[in-house]
Amino acid sequence: MLLCTNGTRKLEIFQSNTLWQVAKEHITLLDEDDQDTVHKMIYQIKINAYSPHSIISFLEKLKEKYQADYLIAGCTEFHLLNRSSFLMSNLRNDFFLDPLTIVAEKLDMSFRNYLQTNSVSSVNCNGAVVS
Repeated sequence: MLLCTNGTRKLEIFQSNTLWQVAKEHITLLDEDDQDTVHKMIYQIKINAYSPHSIISFLEKLKEKYQADYLIAGCTEFHLLNRSSFLMSNLRNDFFLDPLTIVAEKLDMSFRNYLQTNSVSSVNCNGAVVS
């Protein structure tokens, strides 16, 4: 289930990607009313006027309504909720498919592999390699 702003939906940002034809059967788009509610929530997150518990509770209900396996964080504001959901003990840490988290984890793995491959023991706080 894709969570994004109304602008992203209207501009079909995701749908215009070449991979959309392959992915679209696996991605649920919200109906107009739910999309509008999610859009308003995103702006509440932007101004830091939200309760992670209440938004996550609402999103869990949407997830059930649409019978979705995952919530796709289609904007960076949901990255903040993903971090909150990870910290909340009653939720799995895979509540969201969060592109920012996925990229960060891949970068971390790549960097660790680089350190191992090049026999680098650490990097200091300035980014300099320390052997």
